[in-house]
Amino acid sequence: MALLAAPLRAAEPESLVLNLACLYPEDHPVVKEVLLPWAGEMLRQSKGRLIIRLYNPGALCQDDEVLQAVRLGQIAMGHGALSAAWTHFPLGQSTALDLGEETLARKSTAFWRIYQDLPELQKEFKGIRILALHARQPYNLYAVRDGLYGTADLRGRRILAETPAAAEALAFLGAYPLTVPLGDFSMYLNEQEADGALLTLDQAGQIQAEKEFSQAALVDLPGGMCWLGINQGLWDILPLDLRKILADASGLKLSQELGRVLRAAHRMDMDDLRAGSLRVHYLSAGERAVLRKAFQDNLLEQWQNNAQVAGMNNPRAVYERMRRIMTEAR
Repeated sequence: MALLAAPLRAAEPESLVLNLACLYPEDHPVVKEVLLPWAGEMLRQSKGRLIIRLYNPGALCQDDEVLQAVRLGQIAMGHGALSAAWTHFPLGQSTALDLGEETLARKSTAFWRIYQDLPELQKEFKGIRILALHARQPYNLYAVRDGLYGTADLRGRRILAETPAAAEALAFLGAYPLTVPLGDFSMYLNEQEADGALLTLDQAGQIQAEKEFSQAALVDLPGGMCWLGINQGLWDILPLDLRKILADASGLKLSQELGRVLRAAHRMDMDDLRAGSLRVHYLSAGERAVLRKAFQDNLLEQWQNNAQVAGMNNPRAVYERMRRIMTEAR
């Protein structure tokens, strides 16, 4: 509780400690290869005055509370998935729309440029100074029993979802979503209260999916956007030299690095999945097209309605602008 109540405190004379709630655990490549070296560089450049301490998921607060905790200044910094706080972002929902065929690295580049280009999206992060944005790994389906091969097989199945966004995707596809924290998945599965789960590959590794499921179906539903940011009020009172150090080491460059490492990690996770004991169903082009269309058509309609309610005059034009930026991203 002391950590939550004091996001900025003296560690030693003229030193500032910023606690960062991470989306990934300490052994994840994004933490080991990007965030820890980045925090180390902040320490070096500031000559020991700026100390960023990284905390594992759930150590400071639950994943779905990180954004609000940073916004309120209960935590200095956060790294989270937009999908974990879906209901707060009627326009941010657009980051799960199909914006074209792209890699995680390319999408991460585009997300930063989309954020810079869309004042409407910037307003949804009010209270947080965004330092980097990147794409999340796509979602795939895991089943307790074999037989999950397409959209028709999902109808009526009880599928676990760890965020409102994942639950929404499942509902669009005809499944019955059960929204519970990732840490509770095993309990639901052991008590036979669920038929499967919608997970990213790194999440599947965290809950040891091979022990819980018999089949994985690679549907690659977009996982949306992840953010890295600092409380805006705290940012505003940082000494100018420390603010410059943070700003210079963030933005597009950091977004691209996060995307690059996450793409490599995703490839390794895919290799592990193929080498493991789970049966892996690779959807045909036709199966994938039907499933993605069912998801995207419903999401696009809902997003346009939410965007209009939020005051956006021409959601379709904004969507096309986002697609253009994604196409141009390198």
